[in-house]
Amino acid sequence: MTTTTTTTTTTTMMMMMMMMMMMMMMMMMMMMKVVMIDDDDDDDDFSCGLIIGLSRLVVECNAPVALNHTHMTSPGTPRYVYQDKVTYMCDIGYELTSGNLARTCTETSFWSDLPPNCTG
Repeated sequence: MTTTTTTTTTTTMMMMMMMMMMMMMMMMMMMMKVVMIDDDDDDDDFSCGLIIGLSRLVVECNAPVALNHTHMTSPGTPRYVYQDKVTYMCDIGYELTSGNLARTCTETSFWSDLPPNCTG
């Protein structure tokens, strides 16, 4: 192989690599999203971030309710998302008559089962 052929081959390979890198950068730019997130603590501050690649939708459920003569035994949080679980207990002297003592935030943004109802 002559010097000219080697130089041409090297230059061609470098150009191909640069083109591949540019294509990869363009693909990454197409997948970028700018997101603003409110942390829901009512102080109107937002976080801003850049997500590269695939993103996922966060499914949230409203705060679960505790009916008469029940209380939650799992720690309460300001935000409940898909697959979060809450547990309840009947107050002393009361028994579960309907609903369920354990509930899960579902992919439809609703809690599984009915809330527990305890009577005495």
